Amino acid sequence: MNEILASLYFAFYDPSLPYELFNQYFESDLFFCFNIMISEIRDGFLRTMDGENTGINGRIKEFDFLFSQIDPVLHAHLQNEGLNPQFYSLRWLMLMLAQEFALENVIRLWDTLLADHERFLFVNFVCVAIVMLKRETLLVSEFSECVEYL
Repeated sequence: MNEILASLYFAFYDPSLPYELFNQYFESDLFFCFNIMISEIRDGFLRTMDGENTGINGRIKEFDFLFSQIDPVLHAHLQNEGLNPQFYSLRWLMLMLAQEFALENVIRLWDTLLADHERFLFVNFVCVAIVMLKRETLLVSEFSECVEYL
């Protein structure tokens, strides 16, 4: 969750404003936005929701199904290597890719994600695209190399 708060902090921080003006609402605005973000993704952090569609296992299953439909060959190869999608997609989905890119790029990505009503479906498509970028390398790689690339 720190990555989510750090990304929001980065988006809000404006060193060009006078300190008094900037600091007046910074903390409350940051808390408000963090609260809204967490309320949307909280099911992924609750163990009691793991078995539900909105829980992390449900979200990983949704990603895995989409991936299998888009590239069945690569999907089958990763399965044959014993590479469970939890190994590489868990943090992607839980943190909305906040650890995968530089902060500037996370902000750009989130701008698109948060504008979409189907933002979690959109995250799945982005995650599939990340895997597809490494497609040729992954298809000729074994388990340990695949884990490293992803």
